Amino acid sequence: MAAAISSVWFRLAAVSGSTAIGLGAYGAHGFKPQASASELWGPHRARCSAIHAVAICSPPCAQDPYYAEVFRRANSYHLIHSLLLAIAPSTRRPWLVGGLTLLGMGLFSGSCYAVALQQDKAWARAAPISQAGTAAAAPAAASPAVAPAPPAAALAVLARLKQE
Repeated sequence: MAAAISSVWFRLAAVSGSTAIGLGAYGAHGFKPQASASELWGPHRARCSAIHAVAICSPPCAQDPYYAEVFRRANSYHLIHSLLLAIAPSTRRPWLVGGLTLLGMGLFSGSCYAVALQQDKAWARAAPISQAGTAAAAPAAASPAVAPAPPAAALAVLARLKQE
């Protein structure tokens, strides 16, 4: 049973980590969020005369650094959640830790990816709520599945007490 539980969480962690690496590569090399037309035209149109703006000027092409940063943040938290999934089998409650981690990862990273890719901040409302799942998983992950061994001095005292 324990091997089956470990297998599930290790596989999910592997798939999640691989997906995070792939999305990170896309974010670094292929993701180019564009600034909106109103952001581009605002200062540019003020510098052009009316005739010049209609006849010659086109909006300058610029990237929006906000959405690139949101994508990077989603990707780094995606990787961190993948690591937490990998340690889920070594906790006392692997299904609780893994489930809460998946919930936090899906809602937080998913909403951040949606904000960045769609360039729509409406998805951002789910991000703060989702961190409650990860915050609840962290204490459960901190309790190991196997109780730590007592120190050698404590064992020696127990052995003397048994002899008496």
